[in-house]
Amino acid sequence: MKQLTIKGNSVFSILTLSIILVFTSCTGTSQELETTKKEDVKNAEDDLEKAKEAYRLEVQQFRMDYAQRIAANEQEIERVKENIKASKKEVKAEYKNELAVLEQRNSDLKKKLEDYKDDDMNNWQTFKAEFSDDMTQLGQAFSDFTRSE
Repeated sequence: MKQLTIKGNSVFSILTLSIILVFTSCTGTSQELETTKKEDVKNAEDDLEKAKEAYRLEVQQFRMDYAQRIAANEQEIERVKENIKASKKEVKAEYKNELAVLEQRNSDLKKKLEDYKDDDMNNWQTFKAEFSDDMTQLGQAFSDFTRSE
């Protein structure tokens, strides 16, 4: 009987040791998962900050590029105004009216660009596409006007 007791204690000891090992390994895995989660969150936060900075730089570059185009349009308007002064009386009024429309469109786009708030990344692509299209149309209108002048 004594041998059975020793074997029973040994079995109990081995079973207890096995449970402790399983529990310890699960706890270690849980800690590793927690560490991995924290690293993933940190990486995601870093990626978000990089994306926000890239977005801010893109908006800034876009504004500079189109501000230059708007300024070039303003110079062209002034040049055309001087040319209109030398035009025949019959076409002066028509040219002035057409130029006033173009000047107003240019002014409206300048204000739209200045008023754009860069705090919403979701609307950026839509704004950029629409603004670019509007500027292209205005550029075409300027080309058409100066050819008819």
